[in-house]
Amino acid sequence: RSIRVWSIISASSQSTLSVDDWKIASVMLVLTVFGHTSRVWQSCILADKKIISCGEDSTVSLWQEYGECVSQQETHQGGGVWCMDVKEIGGEVVVVTGGADGGISVWSLDTAPPQSLPLPVPPETPRRIALLLNQRPLVTTEAGRLLLYANNSWSTVFSDPRIANYCLLEISPSRLLIALASIKGHIIILRSTDFGVALDKHVGEGRIFSLHWLREDILLSCHDSGNLSVWKIHNSDLNEVGMVYLPACKERWTTAAVMLDNDTVVYGDRGGNIHFSPVLPQQSHYCDAVKTVSRVHSQQGVCSLCVVEGQVWSTGRDGTVKQFSVSHCGLTLVSTSHLPISWA
Repeated sequence: RSIRVWSIISASSQSTLSVDDWKIASVMLVLTVFGHTSRVWQSCILADKKIISCGEDSTVSLWQEYGECVSQQETHQGGGVWCMDVKEIGGEVVVVTGGADGGISVWSLDTAPPQSLPLPVPPETPRRIALLLNQRPLVTTEAGRLLLYANNSWSTVFSDPRIANYCLLEISPSRLLIALASIKGHIIILRSTDFGVALDKHVGEGRIFSLHWLREDILLSCHDSGNLSVWKIHNSDLNEVGMVYLPACKERWTTAAVMLDNDTVVYGDRGGNIHFSPVLPQQSHYCDAVKTVSRVHSQQGVCSLCVVEGQVWSTGRDGTVKQFSVSHCGLTLVSTSHLPISWA
C-alpha cells in the first residue's frame, strides 16, 4: 500500500548505467508515502518530479515530490486500476488507465491550482447567483434586487418588488439574456448588456416552480400540478407555443431540461426521473406521450442535462453521469460513470 522513491548514487555521468556502474552504485531510500487503501499496482515519476500511482483501491493518486497528496481520483466504477501509462503531449500530461471494469480511461492530469476570485460579502442576503459574460457575478437578494460585482464593488443593476423573497434566476445559453420568475407567475427578461427590460409578462397565477432556457429564444416554465409551458420570445413578447406534462412525483417540479432538434423536450425532476416528450398543443391531455426513465438517478434528483452529438447526458445528486441514446421510443441508457463526488 506504500509508494517508495529510491535515489541511485553512481560515479558515472551517463544517463544509462552499465553493468559495472551498477556494481559500484548505491541505492538510497528517499521517500515513503502511504495513501492507497489496497495494493499499489503501478507508479511513475513525472518530468516535474511529481509521482502518480494507481492501485487495487480504484484510485489514481498524484503526489508532490516531498510526499504530499495533491489529488486522488476514483476511477473504473469502483474496480481496481490494473495498469497505467503516462505521456506528455504538448505540455499536457495524459494518463491512460485500464481497470477491473473492463474499461480504458483517458484523462488529463491538470496540476494547476483552481483559480478563485475572492469577493466581498454582498450588502444584502444573496439568494441565487449566476455568471455573466466576462466572468461578472450576478446575485439576487431577498429584497428583490439584482447585484452585479464589477470594478471591485457590488452595485444594484435592477430592482422589482415582485421578485422580493422569491426569485428564480436563469441565464440564456449566450449569457446575453437574464430570466427572472416570481412567486405570482411573472417572467421578466433583462438584457445583460445594459440590464434593460426586454419583456415583462404575467404568465399565470401562482408560483413558478422552475424555469429553464431550452434555446436562446425558448423557455420552459414549471407550474403546479405538473403543467409545463413552452414559451418563445418573439417581438419583445412571450408566446406560449405548447406544453409538456410532468408525471406525478414527490416535489413535482423540474430540475433540468433540454430541447432536442426535433422539438422534443427532455426534462428531469427531483425524484431522479428523466422524461422524454414532444411539445404538445396547449391544453392537451396526452399523458401517454411522455416516456419516462424512472429513478435513473435513484431518488436523489437530476442536476443537469445536456445534448452532445445527438445523445443526452445527465448528472445527478447520486454522483453519477449517465449517457442516453435517443430514438422515437424515448431514451436508452448507454453508460454510467461514477464520480468521486456525491453531488454532480
